Amino acid sequence: MLSYKGKKIQLRPLQFADKERSIIWRNDPAIRDLALSYRFPVTEAMEDNWYNKAMAGEDPTKVFFAIENCSDSKHIGFIHLYNIDYIASNSYFAITIGEKSEHGKGKATEAMHIMFQFAFKHLNLHKINLEVASFNGKAVNLYHRFGFKKEGVLRKQVYISGHYYDKYCMGIFRDEYYKKYPEYLSEEVSENADKNQNTS
Repeated sequence: MLSYKGKKIQLRPLQFADKERSIIWRNDPAIRDLALSYRFPVTEAMEDNWYNKAMAGEDPTKVFFAIENCSDSKHIGFIHLYNIDYIASNSYFAITIGEKSEHGKGKATEAMHIMFQFAFKHLNLHKINLEVASFNGKAVNLYHRFGFKKEGVLRKQVYISGHYYDKYCMGIFRDEYYKKYPEYLSEEVSENADKNQNTS
């Protein structure tokens, strides 16, 4: 299977087996709320339907990858681009590290670098946007350190556990990214094809 490989993690296409973990993550309030994802219980039938559509690749405005460890091939999360505008050359981006034991190990940052190489070099995007809730301080700090700039605030846009929170709109341009990380300018994402992996 084609994957994009880093030092700690690699990004690979979705597999149906990923549903076993993703349905747990999507029904975990702590992970769900941080990701600002679907607020209601997710059933197996709903997850099956979502995977069937995502893996069919019928929507060219979305790109999904699973994140897995290089060391043990453990599936630890997802990263994706969505609302891809091929005329204006921009996209929204989101990431979820569902395995809590993998938090704080730099794996989200590495996944972002790999995905952004894909977005800027393979898809020729010139800007990547994201939205994050103000209460998610760890994510806000991560995005600031990475190079994202706050472009706007949607006041009291998010309602979680009886409280309203602002939603921050952030963005990074391709030239800003490569100015901050010039070492990636001439570096290609390492592609790895593992013919022994089963996609079903």
